[in-house]
Amino acid sequence: MTFADLFSNLIESSKERIKNPLFSSILFSFLIYNWRPIIFLLFSEQPIEEKIIVINHVYCYPLAILLPILFGVIYTNYVPLLMVLIDKNLEDPKKEKITNFYIHKNHKTEEQIELAKKEFELKSIESGNKDREEMIKEKDLLKKEITVLKNELLDSNDGNSKIIKDLNSTINSYQATIGENTQQIQKLQNSQRTVSNDLYNAYNSIRIISDLNAEDIKILDELRDKPDQKEKTVHSIYDYTSVERLKKHKLIEEVSLSKYSITFNGQNILDIIESAKLF
Repeated sequence: MTFADLFSNLIESSKERIKNPLFSSILFSFLIYNWRPIIFLLFSEQPIEEKIIVINHVYCYPLAILLPILFGVIYTNYVPLLMVLIDKNLEDPKKEKITNFYIHKNHKTEEQIELAKKEFELKSIESGNKDREEMIKEKDLLKKEITVLKNELLDSNDGNSKIIKDLNSTINSYQATIGENTQQIQKLQNSQRTVSNDLYNAYNSIRIISDLNAEDIKILDELRDKPDQKEKTVHSIYDYTSVERLKKHKLIEEVSLSKYSITFNGQNILDIIESAKLF
């Protein structure tokens, strides 16, 4: 494989990732949430070493990654549900629009008939003083005009029938779409509880991780390496505070005096920290 082929494959795979709604939502949230370090990195006149030091001390913390992921997941799951609800709310205005169209068309037809009657009466009055031949000619002309008017009305009725048929087809299509949207809403509502539980667990994990420090992580790591109820003696206030904090979050449990073991929640939190390399 040449370098050009490798570069082309890289571009194609990047396009596929960007088309993914979850990836693009997370990327967009990350750029918005971390716009200050990005602007600082691109436009600051300081040396690159100083930029890295400033970003590590000021902007580099777990929430800078976890919050964009959380926002991306929320946006990807709830925006489609919102769009379905909007379409359902627009159902009545669409029906009202169709009704108004029928009313306007009917009014136009009635006005055309009334105009034809008045024109006929006017021509009859004007031809009252004409001789018989002119009256006969006028009569024939009126018959032709009446025939034309009838044909126009028939054409108009045919057009109205076609419009009615098209509108009925459109209404049936809307009703089918509404049925599909209703089923989709039910599916989304069924999966909403699962998503809510996952988001709640993710939020609790983020809250617990943000409350821990390096000493807390060290204690968890030691207890995991020695699961046989390793004894942990409190030598300082800082150690005591760490142990109490871990007990508060139910990450460790005391099995006997000054002996602790790591809990299932503690194992999960430690796995998340190691996979994200937060400490």
